[in-house]
Amino acid sequence: MGAKVRVLIVDDSAFFRNRVAAALQSAQDMEIIGFAANGEEAIRQTRSLKPDVVTMDVEMPVIDGITAVRRIMAETPTKILMFSALTTEGAKETLDALDAGAMDFLPKEMSNPVAGAEETSKALLERVRGLAKSPLSLSRASMKEYLTPSPSRVASVGQTAPTFSSSPEMVAIGASTGGPVALRQVLSALPRNYPLPVVAAVHMPGSFTRAYAERLDGSCAIKVKEATDREVLQPGVALIAPGGKQTTVVRGAGGYQVRISNPLPGEIYHPSVDQM
Repeated sequence: MGAKVRVLIVDDSAFFRNRVAAALQSAQDMEIIGFAANGEEAIRQTRSLKPDVVTMDVEMPVIDGITAVRRIMAETPTKILMFSALTTEGAKETLDALDAGAMDFLPKEMSNPVAGAEETSKALLERVRGLAKSPLSLSRASMKEYLTPSPSRVASVGQTAPTFSSSPEMVAIGASTGGPVALRQVLSALPRNYPLPVVAAVHMPGSFTRAYAERLDGSCAIKVKEATDREVLQPGVALIAPGGKQTTVVRGAGGYQVRISNPLPGEIYHPSVDQM
C-alpha cells in the first residue's frame, strides 16, 4: 500500500466530525491527522499539519468556512472538500466556496445516522481519494493552453494527434470529483464565438445545477444555462445537465436536442455521461 491520504476534518459539530472520521477510518488508505471546530483552527492546523485534503463545513463560529477557504488558499494552498446543505442558500454558499478555492463538495447528509449512511460514506471516500490524486486547480492561462494543443507539445509527449472521420458537431463533457471547478475552468477559457455547442454532465444535486449554471454564465464569455427538455443545442451555448435527472442528446428535426428524464431504478449516477 502506498502513502495514506492525510485528512484534516473541520466542523463545529463534534457529532459530525465523528461521523466523517468514522467513514474515512473505515478505509485503510485514510489517515485522520487532526480536527478543527472553526475556521480559525482550520487555518492554523492546515498551516502546521499540511494535510493532503481538508473537509470543511460552511457555517462555523469565529471564522466561517468560506473565509477559511480563502485564507488557506492564499497562505497554504490545499485541496478542500466542502460540506453543504441541500437548499438554495446552501447552493449559493457552496458556489461561493468553490469561487474561494475549494475543489469539490458533498451534500451534508451524514447527520442522519441511518438513512443512506453507507452510500454517503462511499461517496465521501471517492471524493477524498479523487481530490488526493488531482492537481490543484489549473490557471485560466494553463487551461487555454491545454484546450489548444500544438504539434510540438503533442510530439513532446510521444502522442499522435487524434483524427476524425468528420468535423466534430458538439463538445460533450462529463465530470465527477473536482468536476464543478474543472468545468468552470474549461468553459471560462472558451471564446464568445466558440463554434460548437457544449453539453456537460457534472455530479451535483438537482437543487444546485441551476444556480451553478447561472454562476458560470456570469463568468464565461459563452452562454451557460441549465438544460431544459427538448432544448436544441446551439453554437457557443453550454447546457448543464440538471442534477437528479438523466440527460440524453438526440438528433431531431431542428438539429441535436437534449431530452430530460427521470432516472431508472438502479441508476447510481444522474446525470450520467454514459446516458448523455
